Amino acid sequence: MSLTGEPESLGDICVHYCLANLGTFCVLDGAGVPLAIKTDICIPSEYSDKLLNWSNERGYADGPFVRVFSDPQQTRLRHVHLHGNEKINNQVLSALREHHLVELDLSCCPNINADCLQHLHQSKHTLLALNISGNASFPWPHQDIRLDLPRLRVLNIGNLHGLPLTSLESLARSLSNLTSLDVSGLHVDDLSFLEPLKHQLSSLVLYNCSLKDQAYQMIMSMKALRHLDMSVLPERKTPGKSHLLSKLVASLPALTSLDISGTSLGDVDSDSGSDDMSDTDSGTIAGLRGLRQKLDFLGLVETGAAGAEHIPAHRVAGHMTEQQVLTALQVYLDRSQMLAKCLTALFELLQAVDLEDPLQFVHLVTMVMRRHPKDPNIQVAGSAALYHLTKGWGKTSDFIKLRRVTIQALTSGMEHHPKELTPGPHDFWSRRHRNTADYGHG
Repeated sequence: MSLTGEPESLGDICVHYCLANLGTFCVLDGAGVPLAIKTDICIPSEYSDKLLNWSNERGYADGPFVRVFSDPQQTRLRHVHLHGNEKINNQVLSALREHHLVELDLSCCPNINADCLQHLHQSKHTLLALNISGNASFPWPHQDIRLDLPRLRVLNIGNLHGLPLTSLESLARSLSNLTSLDVSGLHVDDLSFLEPLKHQLSSLVLYNCSLKDQAYQMIMSMKALRHLDMSVLPERKTPGKSHLLSKLVASLPALTSLDISGTSLGDVDSDSGSDDMSDTDSGTIAGLRGLRQKLDFLGLVETGAAGAEHIPAHRVAGHMTEQQVLTALQVYLDRSQMLAKCLTALFELLQAVDLEDPLQFVHLVTMVMRRHPKDPNIQVAGSAALYHLTKGWGKTSDFIKLRRVTIQALTSGMEHHPKELTPGPHDFWSRRHRNTADYGHG
């Protein structure tokens, strides 16, 4: 069932059935291991992508299964998402060699390294989006990094620690069509490496980056920016930056999306001589007075501005209201530490109010738990939230489906954290106060 409550399409039901019964489209050996796609079967691109990506979400996409997709005449892969896969390595990824990929997500795959990119030769002129973030074992073989992907528009290299600034400069020069870049968690200092890209980037993600003052000057020169993410974990907040927000807004005429979660950018400027955050022109946050119109999105998790009465944005990620937390869970799906704080905020909401749309939260919380099965903070906070969200459920078909999804998420988490994961809320509450640093609240 989808988030809107609409029934699944017949095609999606067929994909689920095929994944549960691999013999429907694969030749199997005596142990049931897939060897190849059956010779009389040709799977369209949409369903090739779903078979591989959904199997990865379930944890089934191991080497033998990925290899059955090696023949592009039988399976046409275009959008491949292998996030968090611990079962694949460079050799397994050679199965993608002959495909003309458009999008490839290899984030948080611990057993691959930079050599796997040589398998993208056939995708040289088709690949538009590449995500290799979170791979600690991804050292580049040399400092002069260049990606021979002339059409690449979206690149995520967040948390690829150890990349020297000279390497980033080489990389930037090699990507003449890049419009979106994520360098989360990197030591990027003053952002001078972005000089070749400053007139073309429309999206820049600097989550958990420690920036020098010169970096803000570089950002202000990037007039094409529509999305800017400068969020940090609250414990990394640098005070005294509130005066920069108005300068950023005034310098970026195309800006429609801004994330300042965890930062001091939205704080009241102590030098202004006023404690009043209200402003009749732009809403509530003093630094946003220069906005020409409401933002499409504004990230305010763990900031004082999240509690403001009027926020100049159509969608707000925060920790204060049901809609803010719902949005935060959606946009921070790949940020485990931020998600843990959002789940804590959800738990606190559940203690105080009756949610208007609990089913949306059930879907999102189970999705988050499946996405981060090894993170104990997420599993414990998620299980506590699900306990409250599912209390008193009836026996309608919709609730039965959701209960099944909930049980699957809980049992998956218990496989990794049998001692930490508990079914009731009280253990979560006591754990939260024993280790407040994990959740970011007092």
